[in-house]
Amino acid sequence: MANTRDILIPKRILLVEDDILLANMFEKDLSTANFSVTTAYQGSQVVELAEQHLFDLIFLDLLLPGKSGFEILKELKANKKTKDVPVIIITNLGEVEHMERALALGAADYVIKANVSPKEIRGLANKYLLHHTARSHEYQKE
Repeated sequence: MANTRDILIPKRILLVEDDILLANMFEKDLSTANFSVTTAYQGSQVVELAEQHLFDLIFLDLLLPGKSGFEILKELKANKKTKDVPVIIITNLGEVEHMERALALGAADYVIKANVSPKEIRGLANKYLLHHTARSHEYQKE
């Protein structure tokens, strides 16, 4: 059973995407689904933002100005404050070696941007936030 905090406070998502049009499209759809969305367009902003705001979920592109998504993912998973936040890679890099590398670094999922709609991104957010919330409640009970 969800506690009152889970029902009243929108889940916080960090969307890391340098394509402004695509970022706006995903942000708009996620916001209308009652998620609180922060968008970062530069790779160099991400780790600091994630530490300051403690997001519930991160959508991360791999090809970014300032710092690669692989570097960011590695830093997020090595950081005590952000290591447990699910990170979904959203990229147009479809090669198997990129997917394997991201998953090995700790990504929760890997999707190809060209193959997903905003509705599917929202579905992924719901899926991972539900799972993440359930796990955080398990830890609180211990």
